[in-house]
Amino acid sequence: MFCVESSLRQLAQFSLHVCSAQRGNCHNDSSKYLTSIMQWAQDAGKWTGIVTTARVTHATPGGSYAHTGHRDWESEVPDGCNAEDVAFQLVHRPPGSNFKVGASERGARISESTADSAA
Repeated sequence: MFCVESSLRQLAQFSLHVCSAQRGNCHNDSSKYLTSIMQWAQDAGKWTGIVTTARVTHATPGGSYAHTGHRDWESEVPDGCNAEDVAFQLVHRPPGSNFKVGASERGARISESTADSAA
């Protein structure tokens, strides 16, 4: 099935499956969730994370950990929708909740001394 929604397409790419979800689907049926390579790596005892210049809840990076029916559901879903938004899944659901995370301000560089002390 052709997938026009980028968040769904990303999940399909990260799970190595063909996308069959409908854009805007509000049904939260976890029995139909795909598992991504992020989850496979965590199940194998590996550390995972993402590097992005976009918002971490944006459709492109969000596809590595979230199950969503629409790219705009970054921090809220429509009234009456029982699906979880991307930000909620990042914090509360694996694999996103198990990511190793670091951040900096846009365009800022981490100094060598800061990077050394974090290691």
